[in-house]
Amino acid sequence: MAQSPAPRTNPGLPDKFVVRSQISGNRIINVLAGLILFIPAVMTLFFIVFLLSYDSYSRGYPSGAPSSLFLIALFALLLTPICIYYKHLVNKEQRKRTVVDGSGLLLEQPGMRARSIPWRNAHGRITVKTVIQYVPRSATPAMMSLILVALDQEEIVLPGSVLNSYPLSSRDIGQQTYATAMQILAYDPWGQKEPLMQSDNTFTPWMPRDTFYT
Repeated sequence: MAQSPAPRTNPGLPDKFVVRSQISGNRIINVLAGLILFIPAVMTLFFIVFLLSYDSYSRGYPSGAPSSLFLIALFALLLTPICIYYKHLVNKEQRKRTVVDGSGLLLEQPGMRARSIPWRNAHGRITVKTVIQYVPRSATPAMMSLILVALDQEEIVLPGSVLNSYPLSSRDIGQQTYATAMQILAYDPWGQKEPLMQSDNTFTPWMPRDTFYT
């Protein structure tokens, strides 16, 4: 018998909750940091080239020396593809998310069709999974923590929910993932009190059995 709709237990919740990847955020920050370091490095190089082309005897620049306008144009030419890539990366990561509301979960992944999972299918199946990967010649195993919907035929990992133990500690990612799962369950109209828990140990890189992951 199908479950009958139940009133939402917490009407003070926002209309929706969006799960975004912290891994994606760290990646964007790393690219931005590299861009910030690249700009002064290139400007310094151009400045050195400009100074070396100065002729102290004639107190000027030889006719074949690069002009300041040329150096500025060259700098802009080198910087443009980096800025374009950064904008593409930001747009891509912003589209990788899980939107949760009172009707269910909407899984969005760039390059894939969005998938909707209603609460009547997701109720009682929201799961926190931790994966410990033993790396050869490493004293500390790598750890991954994520949220998935454990259906009968597949496990659907929620985009934006995956955390790795680097740069965070294993305890941190476990707590953060559990807290995110509880925020998701607050929208379950049938009130799943706590997420299910799974764990897995592996010596090979772990990949989910579906395509919705990050």
